[in-house]
Amino acid sequence: MKQYFDKDVTSQRQDRLLTTLEGLLELPATEVKAILNQATSLIAEVLAADKVDVFFHDPASETLVALGTSDTPMGRRQRAIGMDRLSLANRGRTVEVFLTGTSFLTGHADQDPDVLVGVKVGLGVKSMIAAAFEAKTLRRGVLLAVSSAPEFFSEQDLHFLEAIAHWVGIVIHRAELIERMKREAVEQGRHLASEELLTIMARDLRNYLTPLRGRIELLERRAHREGREQDIRDASARCFQHGRDTDPRPHACGGRLLRRPGPAASAA
Repeated sequence: MKQYFDKDVTSQRQDRLLTTLEGLLELPATEVKAILNQATSLIAEVLAADKVDVFFHDPASETLVALGTSDTPMGRRQRAIGMDRLSLANRGRTVEVFLTGTSFLTGHADQDPDVLVGVKVGLGVKSMIAAAFEAKTLRRGVLLAVSSAPEFFSEQDLHFLEAIAHWVGIVIHRAELIERMKREAVEQGRHLASEELLTIMARDLRNYLTPLRGRIELLERRAHREGREQDIRDASARCFQHGRDTDPRPHACGGRLLRRPGPAASAA
């Protein structure tokens, strides 16, 4: 009789896991925080938990931050009393799971001296299960489910949570890849836009300068015919770059080779 009961329990657990995973995969591919908030609410419903969290490690502040929390009364209470951020220095069972990678199960958190006071008194937690998750072999955080009832979760529930934690790691990794691709696309877009802008500016500048250059050459030829040396020198000056007035090399101007008039020419 017990054998049939165990098979039935296992079958129910597998069905529950499959149903939950199907629901998680159907979540819209929005930004990661929105996905995790929806996922935690779904997991809380399946486990009948008072609260489910995805605690994500923030290396800058050395804290575990609840990146996703179920939309439940205890979840809202957690945010209100500031227990959605757990400092690694303060330890506690959730931090321990993150640091060691070892899953945790208890039905008497209120009697456990290693459970934070804010958890067992502030939130009234008595039962909890927790499993670490990884993204690309790097431990990134903890999936946590809690209840205010004692002896609420079973070993099967913990195994179920571990399977979901693996999915969370995949979601985190995928979200980070997408974010990196977006940043690279933005940078590439900026580079291409800059090149295009420079090309447009260069073309527009040529369009403005072409008639001006023709006009200057026309004035230069007229000045040669009329022997106006000062106007010839002014027209020829366009062939010299800024800051290169002392360059003695000849420059092409109006189809002829001209030299920058020197002091002798000026004196003449």
